[in-house]
Amino acid sequence: MGIAALIIFIGSIVIGTIIGEFSNILSEMTKKARQQNEELHLIGSVMTTLKIPEETQNRVYEYFDIKNEGKYVRNEKFYEILNYSLQQTIRLFQTEEAIMRTDLFDHRNSSQIENFANLIKIATFMPQDVLVKQGDIGDKFFLILDGMVEIVSEFRDFEFFDFEQTVEFIGISEEEKAR
Repeated sequence: MGIAALIIFIGSIVIGTIIGEFSNILSEMTKKARQQNEELHLIGSVMTTLKIPEETQNRVYEYFDIKNEGKYVRNEKFYEILNYSLQQTIRLFQTEEAIMRTDLFDHRNSSQIENFANLIKIATFMPQDVLVKQGDIGDKFFLILDGMVEIVSEFRDFEFFDFEQTVEFIGISEEEKAR
């Protein structure tokens, strides 16, 4: 009889712990939802006060929804609270699949992929956003993690780089190419 009471007692503690953890998770989810609703209300108030056109307001709301879907860490301040090793791990986790889809990297060279992943800044763009205009000086490299991009040119004077041209442009040595 003593063993049965002990098992019931331990079972009660385990169930209580699980319920407590579940309650904490729900509380955090509610807190996040409340913060997002407050942000959304503030954004709506500002747009109404400034008499932003309805079409633009809809784009802002759509952007807000995509930004908050939680698929990627977009806020660089998040990384500031982590040590360097954790920053690298999270950046790689978020971008490795997209990096591996390109032919720019030796997929066997994990340090090359990790180094590139740590340079990436994740940004969200909406349909019809212009990332680069023809004639702009190219100071960014875009890697599409999710979604599509359309390239439009007035004169068709742009050139797509294949792997060999990119290697030549970046200046990778023959030894590095051989790896």
